[in-house]
Amino acid sequence: MKNLQTKIDALRTRITELQAERPGILRQRRTRAEVLAAAESQLSRWEAIGRARFSRGLQSLAAGAATTPMLLTGVASNDGVVRVDAGPFIVGVLGIDQVRQAYLADLDQIPEGMAREQREARLAELAASLDDLEAREERLIEESEATEAPIQRRPDARPEIVLAAG
Repeated sequence: MKNLQTKIDALRTRITELQAERPGILRQRRTRAEVLAAAESQLSRWEAIGRARFSRGLQSLAAGAATTPMLLTGVASNDGVVRVDAGPFIVGVLGIDQVRQAYLADLDQIPEGMAREQREARLAELAASLDDLEAREERLIEESEATEAPIQRRPDARPEIVLAAG
């Protein structure tokens, strides 16, 4: 009996480790390089919008307007909250290099992540490993049921594994 419990405990430890790995893989959908590329794209977009707003402001003044158009504009959403995208204004005022430096300061703190193909492959490996480990666990639990001290299933034991093992 003790040997069965030891084997099941080892399987459960590994099951827990694999289950804990999955959310991290799902949470980070981009590699650091992909994050950098997305940030650079955002910065470029902000720069273009900011320059256009400043240019329109100068053109408006040149045409005799008393004031310039709004450099910061807000958009009301369906929930009635006005959201302001300050990115273009900040890039326009400080310059793209200053904003890039601040925006990307913590890039090295982001985990490296996996490319989509690697992530999908790892998720498939995790699923297959979990299926195997849980099936082995279930066989050992069924073996323990023939003893005087059966071992209880985990509360999160998957029904498809439990039913398939019998």
